Amino acid sequence: MNKNFETLENYLCKFSFNDLAKSFFALNLWLPNVASPIKSQLLYVLLESISNRLQTKDQIETYNQFKEFSETIISLIPSFPMMEDYIPETDWGEIKYFFYDILFSKKS
Repeated sequence: MNKNFETLENYLCKFSFNDLAKSFFALNLWLPNVASPIKSQLLYVLLESISNRLQTKDQIETYNQFKEFSETIISLIPSFPMMEDYIPETDWGEIKYFFYDILFSKKS
């Protein structure tokens, strides 16, 4: 097992399921993390695999504790450069077409 991955797993085991689930949810809501869904998936898979080793008492009770937790998680989670930083263009129901050097746009 990758040493960094083992370090991440051991760090997560210091917290409760409630701590991790709420924190992962909050991290997923942060807009810059939209481009890193693979990291979110990894965290949720880890959560499932270590759920029987987690603490029973919540450890994250303040914003500063969450901030420290988040900074540590971000530093420990591996990078997936081939699968990150791609944000597909959102489709808001607008149809665009190019015809005779003119770009036409119509909302559906």
